[in-house]
Amino acid sequence: MCSGKNTDHLPGNFVRRRLNTVLSDDKVKLTVLRYEHNMAESMYSASPSLQQPVSEIEVFSGQIIGSNGFQSKKSREYMMDMREEFDRHVAHTIDNMRMDDDGNTSEALPTAIACLAIGVEEEGHHVRKVGYLKSWKYVAAAVCLEELEKFIPGGFLAKMG
Repeated sequence: MCSGKNTDHLPGNFVRRRLNTVLSDDKVKLTVLRYEHNMAESMYSASPSLQQPVSEIEVFSGQIIGSNGFQSKKSREYMMDMREEFDRHVAHTIDNMRMDDDGNTSEALPTAIACLAIGVEEEGHHVRKVGYLKSWKYVAAAVCLEELEKFIPGGFLAKMG
């Protein structure tokens, strides 16, 4: 059903072409790998026990709950350090998604979409004693929404609230 017309100039075709280029980009894959590596490191470094890491949800939410459902003083100290470390890692990851090496942000939306595609289509990194990481897709989805917000006058996220 090809009409023979060149449709490369149409916005949807341009976005699809650019997204295919970004998906093959090593920067996107490296960003995902760095995030998951940092998550795994945070899970082990925040754990009061060297034998068992804290869960991904504990790192992601910034809350460490003991096996009895309460936090010990030691857990609170680990939690504060973990939260600061994780916030630093996520901020760095988001900066990597939004900016290229020259500080240009024109590719932020396609890069965020490519990052989200990896999170949805591929299984996360496997962490021993925990399982596969899943939080990457939520970070990527949040960045996608923030980048989409820039293209809609008045913003759709503000209207949802």
